[in-house]
Amino acid sequence: MASRRVNIGIVILVATCVPLGSFLLGMQCQINGLCARLAIENSKLHRLPGSIQHDGYGRLVAFPGKQRVDCPTQTPRTAVLLVLGQSDSANYQGQRFRAIDRRVVNFFGGKCFVAESPLLGASGEFGESWTLLGNRLVAAGLFDQVVLIPAGIGATLIRRWAAGGDLNAMLVEAINEVEPIHKITHVLWHQGESDFAKATPEATYFSAFQSIVATLRATRVFAPVYVSKATYGAVDRFDPGAANAPPWRKDNPVAAA
Repeated sequence: MASRRVNIGIVILVATCVPLGSFLLGMQCQINGLCARLAIENSKLHRLPGSIQHDGYGRLVAFPGKQRVDCPTQTPRTAVLLVLGQSDSANYQGQRFRAIDRRVVNFFGGKCFVAESPLLGASGEFGESWTLLGNRLVAAGLFDQVVLIPAGIGATLIRRWAAGGDLNAMLVEAINEVEPIHKITHVLWHQGESDFAKATPEATYFSAFQSIVATLRATRVFAPVYVSKATYGAVDRFDPGAANAPPWRKDNPVAAA
């Protein structure tokens, strides 16, 4: 029964990472009446008083109102999710959420905080879907605790994440910070729109992704990697350089990779 529950949880994770996943979760949230309790507000470039800081990678490292808590003791019923990629894996979505309680936390810089949009460790200052995912996993009884490790950077090409890229070095740093405290149980990859816009060849994308997986394994992360087939929507305000992107088609090289 425990194995079945975990398998169901994995299915939920995969469904959340596909394109439109956060939209579908939002619909379900409305149907179940959860949004009234969980939504903070629609984030329309809203600035709260206090210090907002980003590091050299563009990661959010300080935001007003963050509540630090003790990191949970990991058990077999603790999900530790490393989330990386571009804008949909970061803080660029339209709805902000907060954790239902301290069972859903945001890990960054060796510390834990009650999960609340925007999450520390990823770029952007708006909404995200991972706190909602953590809430739903706990509410469904699939996990007792959820630790979120966001590392997404908006409008990034996969080559920056592969070996030799600046974000590969950042990824290693993030893993080295968390590994003494938690073992990562799931890796969620949501990226591809920018590479479609830049016409990255299939073999190039595939090779770069294999390099990222090799980096994970070399840093002792043996968790499964869940890949979103994300290629649509690169031509948006988060990637001005995508204005010359080719017309989107379903069977594009990045999707094939």
